[in-house]
Amino acid sequence: MGLIEIVLLVLATATGLLLLYLFLGWQATFTKPSIDEVEDFLKAVRRPKLEELLDPARNEERRLNPNRHRRDHRVTVELLRDYLLIMLGNATFLRHWGKTEWFDMTKHHCQYGEETMQRIKDLIHAARLFQKLARRALFVMWIWRLTRFDEWTLFPLPDVASLRKVAGVDILAAYAQLRRAAEALSEEYGEAGKEIARYISASMLGPDEIGA
Repeated sequence: MGLIEIVLLVLATATGLLLLYLFLGWQATFTKPSIDEVEDFLKAVRRPKLEELLDPARNEERRLNPNRHRRDHRVTVELLRDYLLIMLGNATFLRHWGKTEWFDMTKHHCQYGEETMQRIKDLIHAARLFQKLARRALFVMWIWRLTRFDEWTLFPLPDVASLRKVAGVDILAAYAQLRRAAEALSEEYGEAGKEIARYISASMLGPDEIGA
């Protein structure tokens, strides 16, 4: 077997293992949540701390004095990563909830009005958008973490505040849009739904005046 064949075999094996990993991950995922589980599954994020992590002035101060702040900057990256993973988990849960509502409507012939159907679509769209943005940000942070910039002075400190916007979209504004969509759909469930909407607001960086 020649070198090219070996390389192709390795690539094919790696691709197959990756696809298997993704399939098994999807297979094991709980994909049919309902509104009854919203309060159990949604995780809160500390809004003041998140805004502090993405503060451009604080970020620039550290980057101007890298030798004094390398470890602090690494802590910032790790904390932001943890928060984004929580927010990504919330977005994934809410997307599955929206898809459950849509499934119930189409497969079980539930009678939903036009406004309710639009709210379901809005929730699924907002969740997908945030998932895409969060995954891009997490990939960038993965690259930063590989450089071990806190130990290797060869590398400059990363611009953490730049992750406030991903692909030109404000990631916190996208999260707020997701929150509003989840609140709107919750309110379709009467007084109990309004209580859940208030819980969503408290958990997902509400109210709207998120630091711009």
